Amino acid sequence: MKKCVARALEVLDTDARKILYSAVNRCRGQSGGFCGLDGQDDIYYTFFAILMLDVYGEKPLWNEALRDWVRNLYPSLSGVDWVCAVLILLRLNAISRMQSRLQLLRFFRLRYWSDSYKSFLAVLLIEQLFPEWCRRLALVRAGRAVVSETRSVDFSVFSTAGAVVRMVLTASAGEQDAATRMLELVRRRHCASGGYAAAPGGAADLLSTAVAIFGCAYINEELKIGANDRAFVEMCWQDDGLFSASPEQCQGDLEHSYYALLALGGMV
Repeated sequence: MKKCVARALEVLDTDARKILYSAVNRCRGQSGGFCGLDGQDDIYYTFFAILMLDVYGEKPLWNEALRDWVRNLYPSLSGVDWVCAVLILLRLNAISRMQSRLQLLRFFRLRYWSDSYKSFLAVLLIEQLFPEWCRRLALVRAGRAVVSETRSVDFSVFSTAGAVVRMVLTASAGEQDAATRMLELVRRRHCASGGYAAAPGGAADLLSTAVAIFGCAYINEELKIGANDRAFVEMCWQDDGLFSASPEQCQGDLEHSYYALLALGGMV
């Protein structure tokens, strides 16, 4: 994933890279974290800011204020915010890998694989905490659980992001029939004007577009990417220097700026 985002920065011109970098840094708060759409420091948006700045090569980002802020929040967090906090603390060397592993096992016992976004972040944690053989075992187990979950479900009910996560998990488990069905669903969500929609008949959005492009590249499945798909991503770039969920939204944010880089990198 980091390599994909790095490729996006390589294809952006120098001025574009500088504009995005400055916009990300303007979101820094007094706590050491980064703000969300409401202007308040937010662990979730801080996570995406760190991912982007890491690709920019800004290692001195880490400071005591950020570490202390995340540590103070950590005990009260759950779900997606908890995973974001663990990943940040790991990058800050502020939490032990053993403690994180034990917490991650608890995360799996709660069967968060049924939630596509929590699953996506859990996979990031697996990559940080476990050796290759263990990661493969976890993905295989999750893929088989997905197959069991979806046997009696109409696939069309899944969002595009949910379908992509299930596609990656089932492909990793060698469950090719299920992975192919999910791939076909994703391809049907493409919009003629560019980008991918979250649901049938919907308008394109940046999250769905990014995960569709990246997910298919991850399992070496080809998507037909045209100039209109890149144009859609570029239209989401707002005057504040950040990317928004769709061209119609005038305020950008850190989360969708990361998705934009993921999409652009996946098109290279």
